[in-house]
Amino acid sequence: MIRRQTKPFLLFLEEKSNFSREEKDEVKKELDEPYVFLVFRLSILLITWSTIMAFVDLFFISGLIIYLFSIYMNISLFIIIPIAFLVINIIFKYLTITFIAGGRIKCTILLIASLPYIGFAFLLGHTIKNRPIFRKAISQYIAYKRKNLFD
Repeated sequence: MIRRQTKPFLLFLEEKSNFSREEKDEVKKELDEPYVFLVFRLSILLITWSTIMAFVDLFFISGLIIYLFSIYMNISLFIIIPIAFLVINIIFKYLTITFIAGGRIKCTILLIASLPYIGFAFLLGHTIKNRPIFRKAISQYIAYKRKNLFD
């Protein structure tokens, strides 16, 4: 079954010539498993979230560096803002993915998945580590998306 969230990935998979028809069918079959689909969906959410937060972090961190140099390293309330943002980001991310997961993923895995920038990789890696063909397809898809993002 093709779901809206998986359509770009499946189109990418169909265009790749380095996968046999059997391998493509196996990837599609694994993606239809509810747990794998859930992790795929959460990973897309976390990648998007991390990309947006990277720009927000860049704003806060660059502002903090400029501020610190301007006041000769005195500690003030402005220093707390990036740290508080980081903590709030992790909490909201954890609550969001816990709600979406609906108890189908262990809390420790969700907590690690909530970490900024690397959480999605852990969650995805944890799920696909024993699925070599699926792992190969996902790795190529992420590389493809990253290349398109920066080209």
